[in-house]
Amino acid sequence: MAIFRLDAAAFARIDCRFIESVSWSIVNDGAEVFDCLVHVYNNGILFYETLQEMESRRQIELPPLTPSYAPFSLLIVTNYSTHKPMRIKAVLRSQGTVIATLTETDFDRLD
Repeated sequence: MAIFRLDAAAFARIDCRFIESVSWSIVNDGAEVFDCLVHVYNNGILFYETLQEMESRRQIELPPLTPSYAPFSLLIVTNYSTHKPMRIKAVLRSQGTVIATLTETDFDRLD
């Protein structure tokens, strides 16, 4: 199982005080098929949940999140043995301007 987690909070490494909206995408860059459970939390409340079968080279777009400068987190759990085939992209914006683009390397990971 591979787990990815990204948290944004006030004064944290990813500081939510500067993030108005987030767009997300996840890609299976490997040859194996696996399942992917996604939880998106906005200010501690479950905002979005999905279970996806990630076929090879499949990309899913998650609904945009508008935390409006409040804390949020993204949790991704797979039934695959390693994090290597996962590609994650999170684009952070403030007032429509891109302030950061994060990838799977910016997430906390557990294999």
